[in-house]
Amino acid sequence: AVSLLMFDIDHFKIINDSRGHAAGDQILRAIAALAVRHVRSVDYVFRWGGEEFLILTPRTGLSEARAVADKLRDMAERHPFPDGVRLTMSLGVAEHAQGEALEDWLTRVDKAMYAAKRGGRNRVEAG
Repeated sequence: AVSLLMFDIDHFKIINDSRGHAAGDQILRAIAALAVRHVRSVDYVFRWGGEEFLILTPRTGLSEARAVADKLRDMAERHPFPDGVRLTMSLGVAEHAQGEALEDWLTRVDKAMYAAKRGGRNRVEAG
């Protein structure tokens, strides 16, 4: 099995607008570093665009991927970011289905992440 996590920093635009783009860039670097430090050596962390990131987790089923996502969400919520910024993230997780096209897999994980946002943010949803 292989799973994909997609996460987005909740209310990042407010951080960028109130503290400036340089501070926003610092936050993006810090969240990327946090993600890289807290995944396995076989996992891959990518910036997908804006404040969205992907984590590819080989040999990982949906329940394990969800546990990884919950741990990362909790760590981000408790982490002291630059300038005392506190933040949360919304995450989607999806296990790859045999024969599924990459675009369809990405669509499922993206929809799961947006379901987490619609559900109140600072949460994990599976797609």
